Amino acid sequence: MRAKDFYKNVLSLKVLFFMLAFGVWFYVYAVFLEQVDALFLLYFSYVYLSLIIVAELLIAFLRTWRLLSHCKYEYPKKVRFNLLFLPYFPALMCVILYGAIRIKEYGVLYKREFIIALGIALITNFLFSIIYNVKIKIFNLLEHPHI
Repeated sequence: MRAKDFYKNVLSLKVLFFMLAFGVWFYVYAVFLEQVDALFLLYFSYVYLSLIIVAELLIAFLRTWRLLSHCKYEYPKKVRFNLLFLPYFPALMCVILYGAIRIKEYGVLYKREFIIALGIALITNFLFSIIYNVKIKIFNLLEHPHI
């Protein structure tokens, strides 16, 4: 299996386009009908794009897990680690650490800060894990698990 084929099965463009269309509708509604300030629109954009990333990567995690669990071969732990653990867990731990530091420093963590940090950490970690998985040829093991 090639990396392009794997990520074509795992990532979903329908969710992305649906959520972007809804976000554009809300953005137009807020600008023209409610006359909100620019800071609200900026925070809304950041939070909404982060929510799209989080939703897309949650769906990708579930599809990857389902793909690996419904295969007839038992994959090595390296494949499961690189596809299920590496793209998501370090980003989640970093955001939890960031949240703990913000709470310790200021006594409060706003939801929008947490969501924005989670979206940025997830997309960064996911992209670097894609590069890493392609470089070590993890997808060859999906095609030929007995190697």
